[in-house]
Amino acid sequence: MTTPIELRIDFEVDGLSCEGILTLPDNTGGPFPVAVGASGFGGVKEMLLPSFSRALASEGIAGFIWDFPNFGASQGEPRQHVDPPQQARSYRAALTAMENHPAVDGDRMGVWGPSLAGSHALATAADDPRVRAVVAIIPFIRLRPSIEPRIILAVVRHLLTRPFGRPQQMIPAAGEPGVLAAMTTDGAQEWVENLASEAPLFRNEVTVGSLWNMARWSVAKKVRGIRVPLRVIVAEADSITPASMVRKAVRAIPDVDIITYPDTHFEVLDEHADAVRRSVTEWMTTHL
Repeated sequence: MTTPIELRIDFEVDGLSCEGILTLPDNTGGPFPVAVGASGFGGVKEMLLPSFSRALASEGIAGFIWDFPNFGASQGEPRQHVDPPQQARSYRAALTAMENHPAVDGDRMGVWGPSLAGSHALATAADDPRVRAVVAIIPFIRLRPSIEPRIILAVVRHLLTRPFGRPQQMIPAAGEPGVLAAMTTDGAQEWVENLASEAPLFRNEVTVGSLWNMARWSVAKKVRGIRVPLRVIVAEADSITPASMVRKAVRAIPDVDIITYPDTHFEVLDEHADAVRRSVTEWMTTHL
């Protein structure tokens, strides 16, 4: 059995240097097909993603993961600021970096991602003709109509103070139910705590402006343009990215495969992590 090779790859997004890790199946030089993926809301590349890269490499597919601008080892200010359009652009920049790498076959590239990154994978598959396959894991489509009133108040305060140049206010990315945080359901706090030890650059906070950006981000219409094989993984008890919303968004796509679990958002990434990795690897192996 060959040993996967990990290489640090830096690339630019909007003039900012982003740090990524390319995992190659071995040191023969390839060229290998590649699947690129990033972290969900507020996460960094050391959380969850490396196990997917290793699974892909075990089947002869390179895996590329990276930190979004403003997070982890990547440049960008303000720190911990979620900018969905910029994150989606980073997917396209990652594909360009891989297309230009000598160990990668630029004609066989796929995209994948969990939660908010699943949203970006869908948007990229719709926009970028270089994508040959996509897997979206419990993907964010748009913000749910019902929002915690305290979150709305925090966003309103942000919008009122922003013109005066005040520093970005921060809010926990994940917290226990009842706490003022971006995510408080589906076991968000426990899941984040379990993975934080593997990610020294992770900070459990985002700017309040991130929430305003999330309210304005939607891929509900964009996904209709996907014309490559798509696999979507949904969770029936998911209150963060509801399964019904995901199904409605992808129902008109010609080639879509939907895998369903009865669980909540983070249970899919925890209790079914092995099966989800196999699903991603199988889809990319079949279509790349």
